Parts: sequence; structure tokens; C-alpha cells
Amino acid sequence: MDGKDALLTLDQTRRDGDKIMVALVWLFVLYSLGLAAWHDTWAESLLVGIPTVLLATLIALRYRGSLF
Repeated sequence: MDGKDALLTLDQTRRDGDKIMVALVWLFVLYSLGLAAWHDTWAESLLVGIPTVLLATLIALRYRGSLF
């Protein structure tokens, strides 16, 4: 494997990592909404969860596979 192939593989690994992390953030927000129904903490769950998940998704889409 030459240097170019290694970089392509690393870039794909980073992109896959971004997808996994965004999926986990969405899962955690759904989980927090479920807990909000149980503990009646809707305001906290929505004020923290929704901006976090939207920002994480936006960053993952805008900067795919980058390290900043």
C-alpha cells in the first residue's frame, strides 16, 4: 500500500467514525427524551439535546472526516 492509498483509507475511517458518532448523539438525544417523559424534565432535555444533535450533525456533514 502506498501513501495515497493509506490516506484514502484513513479518510474513509474518519468519515465512518463521524457517521457512528452522529448516530450515537441521535440515540442519546432520543434516550434523554424518553427519560424526560419519565422525570418530567422536558425543558432541560429539549434545550440541551436539540441544539447538540443539530450542531453535531451539521459539523459532521460540513467537515466530513476532517480533524479541524
